[in-house]
Amino acid sequence: IGVVLALGVLLAAFGSLLAAGVPIVVSLCAMAVAYSLIHVGASIWQVHPTAPMVAAMLGLGAGIDYALFVVTRHRNAITAGRDPEAACIRALNTSGRAVLFAGATVIVALLGLLVLGVSFLNGVAIASAVVVLVTMTAAVTLIPALLGMFGMKVLSRKERRRLEAEGPRDP
Repeated sequence: IGVVLALGVLLAAFGSLLAAGVPIVVSLCAMAVAYSLIHVGASIWQVHPTAPMVAAMLGLGAGIDYALFVVTRHRNAITAGRDPEAACIRALNTSGRAVLFAGATVIVALLGLLVLGVSFLNGVAIASAVVVLVTMTAAVTLIPALLGMFGMKVLSRKERRRLEAEGPRDP
């Protein structure tokens, strides 16, 4: 239900199904990889049964948030007249760095739960940190690949027509 609602909000914000779908797809792909790593890791450390669900909620939220940084910056650069490749480079040079910094901060904060001495939180902390790491990695690798594949289609038809008619404008 949350993913469908998030897609609706993103669609309303971006006006383009592709632009709205990129954060959702990237988040779900990152969650699939992270869940696999958590289940493999469960053979090494004790994971509380609620840890994967907490990690999933955190991962979806962080994944959509991190993707929004990059996709929004990419769309703004295209609107300002950059070609999709240059827009992607600009998005990663600015928002990509913010994603890495924010993700690293969240990981450090989550791993801080390890020092509390509450054993069931250890699995939650590690699982959540793994999810954020995978999500952060997907945001700076998978998103540029998708944006490069979609090109100008990350803008709505209305935005593309306006760009052709009026030329670039710095948002």
